[in-house]
Amino acid sequence: MFQSKTDINNILILSSKKNMQEIEVNLKLINNTREIVSKKVKLNKHPFWTNVLFDKNIEQIDGVIIDVRNLKELNYGLNEIKFYRK
Repeated sequence: MFQSKTDINNILILSSKKNMQEIEVNLKLINNTREIVSKKVKLNKHPFWTNVLFDKNIEQIDGVIIDVRNLKELNYGLNEIKFYRK
């Protein structure tokens, strides 16, 4: 969750060094507990960043939910997440 509502242009995700293959995770943008955008994102292997772009006409969001159950099953992880505003 963010401290205040914000416009997100894109998200950069860096996988953990343990990740031996590309893997999909579900990403959701939410506003007042309502899902605005839902995407399946294929994470690149470390050291390559995964860039997730969003349309410019989406409304402001309160938070982001990343479903990491697929990562947990394989003992994979995320190293870093960067959010870029419009």
